Amino acid sequence: MRQGWEGNILATSRLTFEVYSSQFVVPFFLILGTIARVMRLSLPVMYTLARMLGGATLLGFVTLLIFRVYPDSRVKRIVALLFVAFGTYFWGWGSAGPAVAPLVHTWTELDPIFRWSYIPHHLWSKVFFIPILLLLIRPSLSRSRLVSLVCLTIAMGFTSPVVLSIVVPFLFLWMILECVAARGTLQSTNAFLVSSAIVLVTALFVAIYHRGIQGSVFPWTSYTPWENSMRYPITLAAYGESLGPTVIFFIVAIVWLLARPVGRMLLAWAVIPVFMIFVLSPIVPLSNTRYLGGYSFIPIGIGAVQGIWLIAKLGDRFVRTHVLRIFLVVLVLGYSAIGIAASLKEHLGYVAQNRYNTLIWVPSDVIDMIGFIARQKDSDCVVAASYTIGTMVPAFTSCRVVAGHALMTQNQPDKVKALDHFFLFGDSVFAQDFLARYRVTYILVPKSQAPPPALVTQLHLRLQKENSSIVLYRL
Repeated sequence: MRQGWEGNILATSRLTFEVYSSQFVVPFFLILGTIARVMRLSLPVMYTLARMLGGATLLGFVTLLIFRVYPDSRVKRIVALLFVAFGTYFWGWGSAGPAVAPLVHTWTELDPIFRWSYIPHHLWSKVFFIPILLLLIRPSLSRSRLVSLVCLTIAMGFTSPVVLSIVVPFLFLWMILECVAARGTLQSTNAFLVSSAIVLVTALFVAIYHRGIQGSVFPWTSYTPWENSMRYPITLAAYGESLGPTVIFFIVAIVWLLARPVGRMLLAWAVIPVFMIFVLSPIVPLSNTRYLGGYSFIPIGIGAVQGIWLIAKLGDRFVRTHVLRIFLVVLVLGYSAIGIAASLKEHLGYVAQNRYNTLIWVPSDVIDMIGFIARQKDSDCVVAASYTIGTMVPAFTSCRVVAGHALMTQNQPDKVKALDHFFLFGDSVFAQDFLARYRVTYILVPKSQAPPPALVTQLHLRLQKENSSIVLYRL
């Protein structure tokens, strides 16, 4: 975002002292930075607004999708929206009461609160995904429709290429289901198949583009080994637990879903994460966590409504249909309310837990000092700072740091070790070599750990600024 704020249209990593060529990647964050500068908003405020607006926009598009699934029943539409917005996992029970499901605790994108305000590029990629579905549900071969599909797919894939790990196999499965349903009369599905093929080809182009960057330019090269090493031990039971009670009613509705094009779309969307996690994941060079971000709670919540209606119809010989419907809907929402309360309690615990985490609550003294560095307008400077401070520097300045985020720093473990040794200020020879090797311009250090005066003189350091807790030196 900072690089976008500066007017850049290409991005690189400033969390390592080396200079690597900038690439056309993560344009979403570059655009956010540009908007922040135009609107005179701070980058943290812009980031937060992107999360809030992303959740609201996604919910708006989901509402349009629900209208396509249940065009003739306002009650179904309302219930579907409630299930999608508030449906939760199967919660457990701990010493403090209801507890968040283990997989949801591990991967917070599954959480009913987090998923509506998640990391903005992941969230907005789903925002672009839903309009693609809306266009494919009622396909047309008009030029404007096809151009819209291409543009939306490019926007989705460049916002977060991770979403393609779900979208590509989902489209394949949906197309297969439509071909099977057509039973040899494919002419009726021509518009859908052509439109879907255009989305697929565009998505594959975007995926190949990003794969090429992953194989050639740091820091993107660091993601391939990370993908292969980041494998969570996910069981089918744990995954089902994370979906919650709506999945039961969704299963009941499978036959009804298979009989309708929009239903087959919901079914393909809900099934493909399961297929990818438990069947294809071992042979696909991606972390299995990528498939947890498929937002399958959306199709499951929508389809579950029809499952409740079918159960109520079957049980009408014992209980009035509308009474049973109301009972089941209230049961699901009441159960989900307890899960949301458990999630909220856990979130408040995160706030208390991170109150003194300087990576979360950045001290005002640190912000003040980083702001001072930014005002010097040194575009090619390198800052030596501890890991907790160093990760913040490129977010608010044009400077690079010796070491920061593990995936964004070349040989990060070695550099962190060197930083720790340097900040002991006990070896002048090592300190001189460190400053020369990493081409350090500024040294940002807590006041309590400032170097002794003799070393300051020996290293030719000039005091630039100090406040109650931080000291800044320049070579």
